Amino acid sequence: MEQNTCPFTYQEDHEAEAVAIFCMDHRFQKATHHFIEDGLGIKHYDRVTIAGAGKSLLEPKDDPDYQVLEKQIDLSAHLHKIKKVLIVHHADCGAYGGKKSFGNSDVEEQKHLDDMEAIKQKVLGIIPGVEVIKIYMALTEDKKKIKPQIVS
Repeated sequence: MEQNTCPFTYQEDHEAEAVAIFCMDHRFQKATHHFIEDGLGIKHYDRVTIAGAGKSLLEPKDDPDYQVLEKQIDLSAHLHKIKKVLIVHHADCGAYGGKKSFGNSDVEEQKHLDDMEAIKQKVLGIIPGVEVIKIYMALTEDKKKIKPQIVS
């Protein structure tokens, strides 16, 4: 392999199974990719990383953050014919003020679960009929491991 090059193995495959919307927080990136690929078995997916993950869709429609995220979801649907949208939120998210903004981890998690349900409804308004999977990246009690969970 030439220096500074990588194989382009998907040149004929222009479709993706899903678009994953997750936070830009580097602490959760590897665990998120691992869970999507190995836990869910989704190998081909578009990635949209933005502070707070889907939180921007809770802004008014004329807000620039809302518009950027809406456009990325719409592009993924039309260009790559995705069938699923993964909304991935995580504990101690700075866009939510971090863990210090909540009384405890249960309150923090419930806020994310409530927001992800509202975000799901917004996504369905952008791509009617798409499957939306909500994932919360919790921390173990000792805060030393990430524990992904699919939430209904």
